[in-house]
Amino acid sequence: MLTTIRGARTTLAALGRRRQLSAATRRIHAPSTAELSAALDAQASYAAVAGRSVLSVSGADASVFLQGMQCNDMARASEGGMFTGFLAPQGRMVADAFVYTVADGYLVEVDERVSARVLKALQFYRLRAKVAIRDMSAEHAIWSVWGPSAPTIAATGAAAGAEDRRAPLMGQRLVMPVGRQPSLPAQFEERSGCEAKLRRILKGVAEGADDFVTGVAVPLECNLDYMGGVHFDKGCYVGQELTIRTHHRGIVRKRLMPVLLGPMTSPA
Repeated sequence: MLTTIRGARTTLAALGRRRQLSAATRRIHAPSTAELSAALDAQASYAAVAGRSVLSVSGADASVFLQGMQCNDMARASEGGMFTGFLAPQGRMVADAFVYTVADGYLVEVDERVSARVLKALQFYRLRAKVAIRDMSAEHAIWSVWGPSAPTIAATGAAAGAEDRRAPLMGQRLVMPVGRQPSLPAQFEERSGCEAKLRRILKGVAEGADDFVTGVAVPLECNLDYMGGVHFDKGCYVGQELTIRTHHRGIVRKRLMPVLLGPMTSPA
């Protein structure tokens, strides 16, 4: 389940102070999720995304190989990158992922807690494919960039990057060398990873092993289709059967949803 973040209290407090409250009513008003999300989206910001690993898949057969390993169409990665998922043969989630296009192949970003399992699956299914698979986590780190101009910003020094299309105004996702920050225009300010996580949760965007529970989660129940992570006409891939059957039946009985918990307030 998507969880609330304690570190967001400072952002909530700042937004509350900016509200012009009527002195006559003296009513305590907590900002709604929509107000908070809009306030965060309006800030030109960037933050490191912790807990992510980066794998490299290169070689002459890299595109064809990855086409059969994950549930999106590799043609979508031609614009820098795409969001997707790796599935077990039974159709349950192994990991959500970003696939980025680089000069010699692709970089695959996954949750660090399941990266060993994804790496093992890639190596298992490689067979005679002309690909080289490596763990590049010690060399690369993930950053999120957001704000009104974020989708069009070119970050200097990034190894790879792509627009984050999982939800409106998510911004950009960047792969940077470890120890380096994105070089961005002066109006962009560094924020905490907690604030980036808050934005994601307010938009109902699932990410990582906490939300996509390995071996349990079903892709469509986790909104992988709504986030543009599934291509239903691409052909065969590992774990396809359950996903396609669920899609064509047109019945998804459960969906992952954000929930905001807090004390009830009433007029003073």
